[in-house]
Amino acid sequence: MTDESGGSRDDPEDITPGEAAAAQERSFWETRRRYNELDDDEAGRRERRRLSKESRRMNLQVRIHRYARGHDDEGPVQADLRLPPLPDPEDTPDGERP
Repeated sequence: MTDESGGSRDDPEDITPGEAAAAQERSFWETRRRYNELDDDEAGRRERRRLSKESRRMNLQVRIHRYARGHDDEGPVQADLRLPPLPDPEDTPDGERP
């Protein structure tokens, strides 16, 4: 996968949830553009059916993800929302609170 600067990523497992969502959205719009450009012949209709199936699958994944985030106490982004630990009191100057 490539990042925003156009370079290739070394480890595809380091993809953030935001990058994955952006790639999915780019894929959706590319599929939609291809769907609208297809000819109305047998091959075009077959490809439209395949693209429609792919679009429905992607839509289902998005709906499942949204449902899980809204109804699950331990949703998929909870780790991203954790705050870092507070500094130790001896590390802060006197009279200041973090």
